[in-house]
Amino acid sequence: MRQESNKNEQRQKWKYYNKVVFLTCNLIGTILAIYIGGWIMLLKSIWVTYLAYATGKLTLIKLLESAFCVLFSATVAGGIWSIGYMAGRKLERG
Repeated sequence: MRQESNKNEQRQKWKYYNKVVFLTCNLIGTILAIYIGGWIMLLKSIWVTYLAYATGKLTLIKLLESAFCVLFSATVAGGIWSIGYMAGRKLERG
């Protein structure tokens, strides 16, 4: 009886550890997705384009580069989040 109880305690402990590992990887993926996709690729490129326009130094190449970053920011953010999610599921023990 004691051995059975001990096994159940270990299973419960591993379930808790698995949740912690999964949530940690998922959180890291989410934070990186927001930082890279949201800040670096989206907001920063819009801000740089605005500053270049305001100072009169906006070129077609800079405008196209910013448009590319804005268009693909959601794709990059989704990819980064997916990697974090998959890593969490992979590291999680069955």
